[in-house]
Amino acid sequence: MSHKEKLALKIMASTIMVLIIVYLLNLNQFIFNPILEIIGAVFLPIIFTGIFYYLCRPLVQWLENRKIPTIVAILLLYSVIGSLLFIAIKTLGPIIHEQFVSFVDSVPAMIDFVIRWLESIQNQRSSIPSVVRDALPDLNEKLKTQLNQNTGYIADSIFGAFSWISNLLLAFGLVPFILFYALKDGKHFAHD
Repeated sequence: MSHKEKLALKIMASTIMVLIIVYLLNLNQFIFNPILEIIGAVFLPIIFTGIFYYLCRPLVQWLENRKIPTIVAILLLYSVIGSLLFIAIKTLGPIIHEQFVSFVDSVPAMIDFVIRWLESIQNQRSSIPSVVRDALPDLNEKLKTQLNQNTGYIADSIFGAFSWISNLLLAFGLVPFILFYALKDGKHFAHD
């Protein structure tokens, strides 16, 4: 075997091993999901705090160099960031709300369009090849059955999305508190 063939064989074997490991981890999700959730709940706020610390620390130091006390500098920085967030929410909030309401209002029209389209296909059976025509009577029933089966899945997905959003909001809610103490006592943790 040449060197290139050996290298290709090693790459294929490594890829197969990685895929097998991913498959086995997927089979054992019930073990790893709680661990990943705990890691996400603990490390997500710490990661965001670290990012915001390195973004905000120079501003706090600049204010401290202007003879402003550390706590006042941090609170001043928080008030500026809070004001910017408030302005962004006041500006973008109505636009997002309008788009969401427009989407929700248009969902029945989209569903009605699909139903009318399926009905028009069924009404034009004579012009459709026999193979497709034989499958059409089952199409409506299969669609209804599939929709009924997926209703629980859709509800679970919506609940999961709300759970994920609430966990993310909780993590972001912790960041300002951790960041306050990191900025206040940051000199004790690392040399800037």
